[in-house]
Amino acid sequence: MPTFKYVYVPASMDEALEQMTMSYTEDTLVSCCTEHFQEHYRSKSSAMSKEQKQQMLKGIIEQAKASGKEVDESKLDASMISRLTSIQMCEMIPLVTPKPANGFVAVYMYCDDSGSFKGLPLNNRACLLSQACGRPTQVLGDVFITRTCDDGRDKFERYDFTLDEFDPKARWIVDAGKIPPPPPTQQKKPPSEATIAGWKAQLDAWVAGKLKQWDEDEAFRAARKPKNPDRESYEKFLQGKADAQLQAKLK
Repeated sequence: MPTFKYVYVPASMDEALEQMTMSYTEDTLVSCCTEHFQEHYRSKSSAMSKEQKQQMLKGIIEQAKASGKEVDESKLDASMISRLTSIQMCEMIPLVTPKPANGFVAVYMYCDDSGSFKGLPLNNRACLLSQACGRPTQVLGDVFITRTCDDGRDKFERYDFTLDEFDPKARWIVDAGKIPPPPPTQQKKPPSEATIAGWKAQLDAWVAGKLKQWDEDEAFRAARKPKNPDRESYEKFLQGKADAQLQAKLK
């Protein structure tokens, strides 16, 4: 089973950085990090207070309204509120974005998306890392650093990110710090339902086109069989890529 290395950055300065290894299958190539890190944040979270749950629920409702969805708060009963506030998500912060100039290699920092609602402590080491990369960010709670190669088409690979690379003098950090961060902009207007539907249609067409190539082009199919031995696994891989791209557009 293939594996890759990544680095765990605890929020507590009393805990050392740790290099870890994760295994994956063809089916979990894209989702393995999110699922594993979600479980970590879920297991480390203590029960939120009533006030914290109320703040989290308020944030969820505001996000839903900002995306154009109608929310009838009078219909939110206790069980629904419990389910909503128990949702565990990860936030992916790009430290190096994939582009042709760097071979589409990216470095991401994962953190608890609900850190502010949970009252998690500031992760000073992660904050300093993001600043060194030219993307100063306030990071709360434990953090994980990973590396991928993603061309936005049908290439997605996991690369190692090792402990010795967590160093301000590391080449990747120096190079990342030379790239100016995006200019500040006004809060982005949420996309309309028509726009989202258009994105979905484009991604569905992309998946359908790749599957057609699989069905009709023997050379294309043979080149992808080492990682996706059959059509079903290739379709799952493509759908995972499409879902990830849609989520990136919605942020």
